[in-house]
Amino acid sequence: MKKRKINLPKVEIDCAFERKDICMLCHTVYTMTAISVRVPDEIKKKMKKLSHINWSEELREVILKIINKEENKNIAKALLANEELRKDAPSNWDSTELIRYWRDDRYGNSCD
Repeated sequence: MKKRKINLPKVEIDCAFERKDICMLCHTVYTMTAISVRVPDEIKKKMKKLSHINWSEELREVILKIINKEENKNIAKALLANEELRKDAPSNWDSTELIRYWRDDRYGNSCD
């Protein structure tokens, strides 16, 4: 009989209340959602030959790498935008005209 490693959901055990004769435990179970991936028959045959590889775990790792890469792109864009906003204004620039414009736009011209 061939033994298979099964990845079960992670369980955290917290001892919430403890006394000499009583210990109440709280369990937190992390569930997983199943997704399906379609691959050509040729790839499936090659995967079967490499049955020692946990394909689900490999795919999870690739998915996490892609997620991290995309999140880092968003962080990089935010940092670049922040740096652009932090640049000093030209030395001869007066902000009062811009402030007046936005106040008039929001609340209407108070001089009318």
